[in-house]
Amino acid sequence: AKDLAQRIIADNKLCYLATASLDGTPEVATIQYAEKGFLLYFKTFRGYRKFVNLNMNPVASIAITPHSTSLLSGHTLQLDGAVEFLDHPQIARDLLIAKHGISPYFNDERVRYFCFAPQSGQVLMDGHYPPKYEKLIFTELTC
Repeated sequence: AKDLAQRIIADNKLCYLATASLDGTPEVATIQYAEKGFLLYFKTFRGYRKFVNLNMNPVASIAITPHSTSLLSGHTLQLDGAVEFLDHPQIARDLLIAKHGISPYFNDERVRYFCFAPQSGQVLMDGHYPPKYEKLIFTELTC
C-alpha cells in the first residue's frame, strides 16, 4: 500500500487540504504540492483561511485523487497528520519549483511555506463496491 501511495503522490500535482478552525468550522482547499518521500510541501498567503486555521490548529487531512486519464485512476490517497510552518523555506521552494515551474509568488513576502507530515492514512485499492482500503501508518515522520 505504501508503494501505491508513493506513486499517487509522485504522479500528481494537486491535492485537497482540509483544515478546521478552533471552533470546528471546516475548510477544504485545492492546492499544489511537492514531495520529499511522504512529506508534502505547500505555500499559501498569510491572509487565507487555511493559513489562519493551520496557525491555530496544525492538524490537517489531505486527499489526492489521480486524474481520470491516469494509470492510477480509481485509487485515492487519504492522509491525516500535522502541518508545520517553515521559517527557512528553501527546500520547499526548490521542490515546488522543480515540480510546478517558477511562479512570481515564490518570492512574495505574503507567502508562507509549510510542510505536512502524515501520521496515518488509507489508500483506496479498489473502487468497486464494496471499496477496498488499506491502512497506512507513518512513524517518526517530521518536517
